[in-house]
Amino acid sequence: MTANKFVCVIYLLVILVTCQGALVGPRISDDHNIDTCDVTKAKKQLIGSNVYEEGVFLTIIERVINYPENSISTDIITCIRVIDMDSSNQGGYPRVVNGGVGSTEVQLLLKSQIGQPLNFRIEIWADE
Repeated sequence: MTANKFVCVIYLLVILVTCQGALVGPRISDDHNIDTCDVTKAKKQLIGSNVYEEGVFLTIIERVINYPENSISTDIITCIRVIDMDSSNQGGYPRVVNGGVGSTEVQLLLKSQIGQPLNFRIEIWADE
């Protein structure tokens, strides 16, 4: 009887550890995300938007996001956060192509995996 309880406890622990990643939501520190934020310097949100585009069979989706879009900004970027909202390993990959923290502009490239959607939350912040 004691051995059966021990086996049940082991199975339960394996299930909990296996499911943990599925319960926590978006990953923060891996190649599916960008998080270059110092919260003490992120006081003015310059952009906060979601990017979602359905996946296309056997296709990689690429989108370029520019800040500022069609104007000139004098705000120095202090924080860039691009969070992959897909909590599985099928999410896309963001990359800073130009500009970034310490600059007044940034160009981001969002790239999906083959046949998968783009699903990102983008936040860009300045000090004041």
